[in-house]
Amino acid sequence: MITILSGVRTAMGRSVRQTMRIVVAITLALVWGLTPATVSAEGEITTATSQSVGTVISKTAMTLPAELQPIATAKRIKYISTNSQGKKITVSGAIITPKIQPSQPKTVAWAHGTTGLSDQCTPSINLDVFWPEAVAAVKSYLQNGWTVAATDYPGVGTPGGHPYLMGDSEARSVIDSVRAARNLDRRLTNKWVVSGHSQGGQAALFAGEIADTYGSGLSLKGVVSMAPASNLDIIAPAVVGTPGQGLLVAVLLGLSAVDATVDPQALLAQPAKDRLGVFQTGCYFEILEAYAPLTAEELLVGGQLPQQAVDKLAMRGNPAQQASTVPMFITQGTADATVPADLTYVLHGQVCAYGMPAYLHVVEGADHEGAVFQTSDMVANYIQARFNGLPAPDNC
Repeated sequence: MITILSGVRTAMGRSVRQTMRIVVAITLALVWGLTPATVSAEGEITTATSQSVGTVISKTAMTLPAELQPIATAKRIKYISTNSQGKKITVSGAIITPKIQPSQPKTVAWAHGTTGLSDQCTPSINLDVFWPEAVAAVKSYLQNGWTVAATDYPGVGTPGGHPYLMGDSEARSVIDSVRAARNLDRRLTNKWVVSGHSQGGQAALFAGEIADTYGSGLSLKGVVSMAPASNLDIIAPAVVGTPGQGLLVAVLLGLSAVDATVDPQALLAQPAKDRLGVFQTGCYFEILEAYAPLTAEELLVGGQLPQQAVDKLAMRGNPAQQASTVPMFITQGTADATVPADLTYVLHGQVCAYGMPAYLHVVEGADHEGAVFQTSDMVANYIQARFNGLPAPDNC
């Protein structure tokens, strides 16, 4: 995965977008055995329900990547979460259970990097987007006996638009995936750690910030954030005119999913609007390929984002706007062309300002995926130490 940003992707203009969301909502409602009246075009559950967040609505056997099959079994689930407005929505994901577990098993929530915005980009369904670095990370957690709760995020595999890089939305789906795992397996304790890469690294940081409020009843012990998306007000303008600018379109679509005042059709130039169909037909690489050839003027009206849009991206997508409730472990490769190392250095300073232990581990020469592959043992040791209640490392 190359470019500048995080691991990212969605799209359409107001009238077309609303029409397509309705079509997707109805289609998925039929797939999941729901009536079209059960969910709105925004993914909100419209019929009265007393079911709490984390309730598992459906479960089916899931095929795992070959590397994980000898050590674990999995179920693809649909569960209840909430959107940024607090309205109940349905989210899908995977609960992956190690074949050998301790007597009091714990949970690691895995937040994946960008796969895409449409339903064929759902990791719990399409193993082609269960990225190799995700397999490596999940495998190390399973080998330690930890159950893995892996959300697909809202709008990917379930009705509604995907609020791509909108941190509060991501974090809620992550936290509720842990609740769902405990509802499936009553042996699981309330102790958990969140770990994520790229888009998921951002989601992990946001989860750490709301763990004591939205995550009440669970006991988060630590955050692992690998090559995380951050400081969208810095990266979004900088990506214009680069091969990664398709991800900027995805972020604008994600913003429009949570803010009705944002209309991507008014921001995108005509050549960019002509390519919006790729968000329905393709995933990560197809989105990058579709938008890479465009000039800045072909991408955006006037060749740049209005400051108001930049400010809204920062408000919705920047972690470190409040203190984390738990210690953090951040990894970053110096050769990362997707999330520049300098961006993560800035982030480290931002989280350090709150006084919570935050250890930044820099991997010399590692690219975006290398930050995961080359730190798997170190990350597992960090997680084990958090579960054991040991003092957290800090290099603020």
